[in-house]
Amino acid sequence: MTDFPASRLLKIIAGLAICLSFVFIADFFLYPFADGAPGVSGNKGTNGLWLRYFWYFGKKSAKEEEETAELLKANQIKYAYFHVLDVTAEGKLRHTKLAEGKKLVHRFHVLAPDTKVIAWVSAGDYYPAHGTDLNNPAVIRNMVDSAKWLVNDVGFDGVQWDYEPCPNNSAGLIDLLQKTRAALPVDKMLSVATPIFYPEAIPSLKIVWSKSYFGEVAKNCDQLAVMGYDSGFYTPRAYEWLMSQQLPALTKIVEQSNPKCRLMLGVPAYDRDVLHDHSETLKTALRGVRIGVENMGRNQDCFEGIALFADYTTDANEWEQYRDLWLR
Repeated sequence: MTDFPASRLLKIIAGLAICLSFVFIADFFLYPFADGAPGVSGNKGTNGLWLRYFWYFGKKSAKEEEETAELLKANQIKYAYFHVLDVTAEGKLRHTKLAEGKKLVHRFHVLAPDTKVIAWVSAGDYYPAHGTDLNNPAVIRNMVDSAKWLVNDVGFDGVQWDYEPCPNNSAGLIDLLQKTRAALPVDKMLSVATPIFYPEAIPSLKIVWSKSYFGEVAKNCDQLAVMGYDSGFYTPRAYEWLMSQQLPALTKIVEQSNPKCRLMLGVPAYDRDVLHDHSETLKTALRGVRIGVENMGRNQDCFEGIALFADYTTDANEWEQYRDLWLR
C-alpha cells in the first residue's frame, strides 16, 4: 500500500476551499433576491412605526400630518413611536416642547384615532455621550418625572424607554420600569425598546440579554419592542435565520413572565453601510419573521405585530415589500 501524496491532499483541500468559497459568495449575493415568502404572515393589524423628532419639534406641516395619518391607517399602524429625543445625564428630558407636543398628540388623535401616540425617549451611554446612570436614584426620579410630564401634561398615550446599551441583568432598568409603571395612569402604556434576542448557543456578551432577563423586563412593562436589527449577522441567510428565532423564543418568555405584556418585533428599513444594507434588509427580516410566526406554537396572544424603523428612511419600495410580505 503506497502513501497518499501530501501534495495531492493539499490540492484536494484547496479545491474544496475554492468550491465552498464560491458557494458562500454566490449565496451571499443571490439570497436576498430569492422569490417567495416562506412561513405565514402574523399580521393582526396592530403594527408599529418609529418616527423622527421633527414631529415633536413642530417642524411638520398640516399637509404632512394628514399624509402621515393616512399612511398610518393604510398600513395598519397602531403604535406610532414619536421621538422626543433624549434625557440628560441627570435624567431630565432635554427638550420640553409643550405646545408643539400637545398639538402633535391632538392632531393624530383626530386624524388617526385608532393609533396610539407614544413618546419614544432615548437614554444610555451612547446618547448623550456622557451617559445616564440608572444606578443613581435621583436620575431614576427625574426620568419618571419626565415620563409623567409627557403623559399627563403633553397627552401622549404612553412612553417608550429606549436605553442603550443596556447590559444583561441591569437592576437599574428594572427599577426605572417599576417606578415608571407605578407613576403612570393605568390606561397609559409603558413600552421598552430591547436588544435583539440571541439563542443561547451563541456566545454571550455583556449586552446580550438572557431569557430570564427578558422575562424580568416583560414583568415590569406593558410592551416589549424588540429591535431586530444591528445584529452583527451580516450575511442574508444568517440574518433571516436569526429573525426566525425571535418569535418562537420571545413569545414563550413573555407568556410565562407576564401574559398581559405585548410583544412587537422591530424590523429595519434604513441604510447604513454596504454590508448592512445587503444583509439586514426589510425583505430578509420579514421572511425570517414569517418563519418565526409559523413556528411559535401556542404562544401567539402576546405577539401584536412588527414595527418599522423608521418613517424617515422607509422608501416606497420598502412600504410595498411590507404590504406584500406582511399585510397581504
